[in-house]
Amino acid sequence: MMLQLVRRPYRLTKEFERAHIQLTRTWWTPLLEYQQARSFEQFALHIRAVNRSIKTAVIVGFAAAYIHGIPTLNKEKCLVVCLNLPGDRHPPSSRQCTEIMHYRDAALPESDITEVSGKRVTTIERTFVDFCVMYDELESLAFVEAAMRNGNSHEQFQEYLHEHAGQRGVAKAQRILDRAYDIIDSVQETGMRYQMEAQFPTHKISPQVMIGNYRVDHLMDDYIIVELDGRVKYTEEFAWENGTTVTEIFRKQVSRERYLLSLGYHVLRFYPDELDDLLIPTIRRILAQNPHRISPNEHYDPHSDGPPPWTSRWAS
Repeated sequence: MMLQLVRRPYRLTKEFERAHIQLTRTWWTPLLEYQQARSFEQFALHIRAVNRSIKTAVIVGFAAAYIHGIPTLNKEKCLVVCLNLPGDRHPPSSRQCTEIMHYRDAALPESDITEVSGKRVTTIERTFVDFCVMYDELESLAFVEAAMRNGNSHEQFQEYLHEHAGQRGVAKAQRILDRAYDIIDSVQETGMRYQMEAQFPTHKISPQVMIGNYRVDHLMDDYIIVELDGRVKYTEEFAWENGTTVTEIFRKQVSRERYLLSLGYHVLRFYPDELDDLLIPTIRRILAQNPHRISPNEHYDPHSDGPPPWTSRWAS
């Protein structure tokens, strides 16, 4: 749903104020529509309102990622549009801001600014470094993996970090880039792997591993398959958009899982809203039940050296 932006009338009446909510000095929106909207729709509206209200400021942070089309976790559901003045200019007084906007105080050269769909935003590379300054490690990792999934290369980020070595946020960005993968399907998968690596630092966790014709989200200790299942995949709308049926989606899913189990792998599946409460306790229980489990060795990790284990059988 596209929420409306309404310009503030010359004479502000009580009736108008009761029916609308103020976003910026100039732009308001119908109150009821706003309250019924989902958080991402509200955020998109905030960005439109702020962009129409600024002259020289540059959009940064989560809002910059949104404009670039890069998915983010945004676990805190931050709906504030962050801004940065170009050059070395300091931010204006907070009295010039509303609740949906905030100015950062950071140097911003013109080389770190670009324009996307009529909006002045930080470049992809600068946005990554800003994430490392403004947000936590997980948000930064999710952003850079999503950016690489969208076609931005590891090399372009590395080149930017090399050119800006010593600047604020660059050292942290380098550490995060060193552990980032370019084939992660979603930011939720990044979050899943991040939790697993934090809780099981001595265990082997491999993302996007091939087993036969199937690619699994994560393989832990070479025998536990840990996958993220989006509920939307099992809806009629998703099935229709992909030219299939919910029944067929379930049939393929069951066939896939039977195959993986038949090889000797243990399969765990979680919905995104189950990760915080169920992911780690479930894995701990499986590890305790199978302390000496031997890998079926029927998988291929594209990030490891050497050919797939089954190529020797093909050769013979």
